Amino acid sequence: MRRTSIALASLWSALPLTFTLALAAGSLCASTLAGCALSAEASAPDIEVTEHDIAVAGIPMAGRLGEVATQMSFMQNLPSIDLPSSVDTTVKAVAVTLTAKQGVTDLSFLHSLRVVMSPTSGTATPVELINYQKADGATVGSVLVMPSQNPANILEQWNAKTAQFTVAVSGILPEQSWMVDLSVHFVGDFSYHL
Repeated sequence: MRRTSIALASLWSALPLTFTLALAAGSLCASTLAGCALSAEASAPDIEVTEHDIAVAGIPMAGRLGEVATQMSFMQNLPSIDLPSSVDTTVKAVAVTLTAKQGVTDLSFLHSLRVVMSPTSGTATPVELINYQKADGATVGSVLVMPSQNPANILEQWNAKTAQFTVAVSGILPEQSWMVDLSVHFVGDFSYHL
């Protein structure tokens, strides 16, 4: 049975109190005083979306085949970003963490890993979150942390509320089934100018 967790229950709770107060003050200022200027900026430094216990089927005779590839997908509900339209918002995937859970003790057999986020509704297009290529001589243990080389703003995809994450891996994959947790680390930046 797979479990899903999101390390942030409410995006509002991640914003610093000064930003939340600035939004309230800005609304009051805009409605009561002419010529009042106000700006505020804040960040939600780590919004972690984790899919637990992703089962990956083993590939019979994989050791004899050499490098092979497989992929798996899962659906994820995303926390709502309910900020006023006057707040400029960006959300970026900055890293992906893969953690070995069962069937393997380390992830050194992975040569590449790609994660694509596809919104399940709306008109937003799928976006690549990570495209990892193992460096020659790199040492990998039971946890593989992959920083994004060029994080893009995925706010449009995030606002779909539900997304499908497709994970494609290649390498000298195990013959036996294995299980991993996959965490995507997002950051949010918010700014308000009046």
